Amino acid sequence: MEQISVECTTEKQLVDLIASPEGVLKVVRYYTPTCPACIATLPEFERLARDWKPKGVVFATIDVNNVLMPKVLPTVKFIPAVLIFRRHAGCVMFHTGARLGEVEYFLTQRM
Repeated sequence: MEQISVECTTEKQLVDLIASPEGVLKVVRYYTPTCPACIATLPEFERLARDWKPKGVVFATIDVNNVLMPKVLPTVKFIPAVLIFRRHAGCVMFHTGARLGEVEYFLTQRM
C-alpha cells in the first residue's frame, strides 16, 4: 500500500518538511492514538490525503506522545489538530476538532 502521509517525530523533521520544495501546502495532523476524536478523524484525514496528494499537497502526522518538539507542541492546545503550512509563509490555517470539512474547504480555495 502506498504511504499517503509522513510521520514526523522530531522538530527538525517538521521544519525540513515545511521548508521542502515538495508541495505547495503541507497538511500536518497532530493526534494521539488513544484519543477517541483523533481515531474518529483518521479515515477522513486519509481520504483527504488520497484526494489531495496527487494535486501536490503533502500530508504529515505527529503523534504528540512520541515527539521531541519543544517549540512546536506548546502551540497545539487541543487534539486532534490540523495545521496547514505554506513554504516561506508559515502556518496559514489552524483547525481543531473532529470534522475536517474546513480543512478541505481551505484546500479547495488555495489550490
